[in-house]
Amino acid sequence: MKAFAVLTGFHRGLTCAGVEASRRTQQQEGHRIMPEPSARANGRRRPADLVVAAGVRLAGAVIRATGRGQGATLPGLLAERCAPGVAARRAARLDRVVLVTGTNGKTTTTAMLAAALAAGGRRVASNAAGSNLYRGLATALLAAGRATQDAVLEVDEAVLATAVRELRPRLVVLLNLTRDQLDRHHEVGGLARRWRQATAALGPGAVVVANGGEPPTAWAAQAAPSALLVRVKGGGLGRDHAGCPACGSLLSQAGAESYDCGHCGWAPGPASVRVERDGYQASLDGLGRAWSVRLPLASDGSALDVAAAWAAATHLGVDPAAALATIAGIGTVQGRYASCSWHGVMVRLLLAKNPAGWDEALGAADDRRRAAVVAVNAGIPDGRDTSWLWDVDMTRLGDRPLVVATGERAEDVALRLDVAGVPCRIVRPLAAAVARAGGRPGRREVDVFADYTCFGQARKLIGRRG
Repeated sequence: MKAFAVLTGFHRGLTCAGVEASRRTQQQEGHRIMPEPSARANGRRRPADLVVAAGVRLAGAVIRATGRGQGATLPGLLAERCAPGVAARRAARLDRVVLVTGTNGKTTTTAMLAAALAAGGRRVASNAAGSNLYRGLATALLAAGRATQDAVLEVDEAVLATAVRELRPRLVVLLNLTRDQLDRHHEVGGLARRWRQATAALGPGAVVVANGGEPPTAWAAQAAPSALLVRVKGGGLGRDHAGCPACGSLLSQAGAESYDCGHCGWAPGPASVRVERDGYQASLDGLGRAWSVRLPLASDGSALDVAAAWAAATHLGVDPAAALATIAGIGTVQGRYASCSWHGVMVRLLLAKNPAGWDEALGAADDRRRAAVVAVNAGIPDGRDTSWLWDVDMTRLGDRPLVVATGERAEDVALRLDVAGVPCRIVRPLAAAVARAGGRPGRREVDVFADYTCFGQARKLIGRRG
């Protein structure tokens, strides 16, 4: 309650101070007092913006100090209400804004790219906490110091168009686009069209780094002023990409390396960076030579994240070898795929919130001697619709020594597992589920497959902060 009172007071005080400062400025300049026609504005610093930026930093500090969160969302929301367009004006004063979006991998790729730019001598701001709606972008931009040169921001798939319009990025990374949060994004095609419209609206000289192995991202990138495609060998079209993004006809695939549309003639174009993976090792063929790197995870998704971050960093002027060394040293981000000891049980955390994410998690967590906990809440941040569970190959959990279902939608999980022929136990709460799975004699190791909110609960449970 104290934190709420402080933030309420901050909101009221900031509103009054911001409105009054804006009113004085406009009166001095002889302007009429009226709303801005667009949230986007030039980079001129306004007195109200200085007050708002200070308030954002104060609000974030209060939220973190009181243990009510990371302060990565609410401050930006209040700031935009008090001074509409303040985030866009702050972005306009930076040298470069970079946006990273995709259904999976954007948090990791954002961290890798931000680290590579920082290692190259740039002063970089980023929404490292993963708050990727526009309010989170605003918080990150306004909390950045005056010496900040670049912003590397993770962006929700549905927010990309707004972020492009308001923040005018120099570079955009498009990782992938698959079904996720079905109550918000009903189908992939609509989002692909919005992405293409967003890339078409980029300013002259802007570049899109995109996954050339996936039709919707390659198609969206083609509308940009310039595109750089990254292709992971052997990926295939996947469950959501049989149709041509341009006309809807079935795509034709010649082997594992090429695809096109026989009806309208659409094709993705050549890749600038080709990636070939063998377990944890990957080779990147691009920028005039071949490069080798050890991946954080033995998965094609990890190879794509590394290659996309590397291609973006080198395009922005970072030495290729230095960028790759920095990116390879990042490892896992925000505890994803990390292993930690909890009450004598070795727990590996795997974020698995949609079918594509499950494919990656099941591929990376291939030690089937471990027990498994499947935790699904299906809260608002996760998407309330759990029908995606039926597109996951749950039979791959069949030879685990024990499988436990937990979370608010544990019964949905248990039904899906039962249909797949995988015996399971329903155990709540999460702590009890992990303890039950890890309570077997011998190997006390557990893989926790969790959707977004369950993953946050698991990190908090085992004390994982990194």
